[in-house]
Amino acid sequence: MMKRLILPLFLICVMLCSFGCSASKKSPPLDIEAFTLFDTKTFDEPVQKAHYHSPTKSIFAHEEKTHRILIFKEGKQINAIGGLGSQSSNFQKLEDITMGRDGSIYALDGGSREVKRFNPDGKYMGLMKLEYVQQPKKLALGREDNLFIYDGAAGEIVVIDLLDGSELYRFGKFQLENVDKLYAGRDFLIAYDTARDTSAMFSALGQFISEDSGQIVYDDYNNAISLSSEALVSKMSAAWLPMGGKPGFVTIHNNILAIVVDNQVRLLKIDYAPVY
Repeated sequence: MMKRLILPLFLICVMLCSFGCSASKKSPPLDIEAFTLFDTKTFDEPVQKAHYHSPTKSIFAHEEKTHRILIFKEGKQINAIGGLGSQSSNFQKLEDITMGRDGSIYALDGGSREVKRFNPDGKYMGLMKLEYVQQPKKLALGREDNLFIYDGAAGEIVVIDLLDGSELYRFGKFQLENVDKLYAGRDFLIAYDTARDTSAMFSALGQFISEDSGQIVYDDYNNAISLSSEALVSKMSAAWLPMGGKPGFVTIHNNILAIVVDNQVRLLKIDYAPVY
């Protein structure tokens, strides 16, 4: 009975978010002119990944050792959720986080094989059991109400329908050796392997397209952006920015990149060339 009550709440929230996102209009393509660093946040503990929500100026940072998600708004910490435990806001093993377009946080608990959802302030909103995944390691939220989960045991990506929790399809079993980060863009799913420093690109339906060096993400105009230990590079223009320190994972929301570098999260604005 508890599962039947919790799951519908989770799905209703997703549906509302998806309705708002689908109503937004697409802008014409723009070329990237430059990357501009505008803020840096330093942490006491190592951060695995961070997301930035530009409308609310919020940072959501995943502390790997503490199994916590730290929430900052306009530079000030407003909440810390997680830690090991069995309560609704705890985790048995926080593996990964991703962010919805509305700033909601989806947290992957590998120990309990669940995805928990929190609102932008850190309030617990519900969960979804991962019935079809043996060893959930990484997750990404797609644009079509799909959740992409990397199953470390099966060595493939499982696609789950957020509306009813059903498995839609699987892919990547013969193309992936290891996945340390998943990224879902408008048209592509990217699986990044840190040791090989390569990004495997798939269509949203799971067809393998290509493999490229570096860590790849796409902006809203489908401009490919690559992060390596040397530089942040636009692969479709001359824009580039040298990287100091040891870069970790990069995420993108609207025109803002959040890059983990050592114990920092650096926020960079994508400057687009004017259209005449």
